Amino acid sequence: MTTQVDLELIRGDDATFDIVVRDAVGKSVNLTGGILRFTARTRSSSLTEILAKSSAVVGEITFTDQINGMASLALVPADTEALYAPLSLVYDFEFTAGGTGLVTTVLPAGILYIRRDITHP
Repeated sequence: MTTQVDLELIRGDDATFDIVVRDAVGKSVNLTGGILRFTARTRSSSLTEILAKSSAVVGEITFTDQINGMASLALVPADTEALYAPLSLVYDFEFTAGGTGLVTTVLPAGILYIRRDITHP
């Protein structure tokens, strides 16, 4: 199952994205005891992270319903205000299971569109 979820925000703005974390066949992932990471890069082959967030850091990714794979990704102005926009980044989420340490790239994944703001060019 391939599911792309594109996200969009204005450079330098606060943004919150509610997501449901799913495995390759579309089943919600139980997030209990694990760590969810978000990474955005200019292209999938790039080694440079433009944005990175983790549920291990308070306020970055918050589990809202762990059993049903629901989480909230928070971006703050400092994450994007120095970026040249418009900008399109590819992103994905990676989940490390508690207890087993099994690492899985999970859905959603897609493109993060960062739009230019007019007030602060």
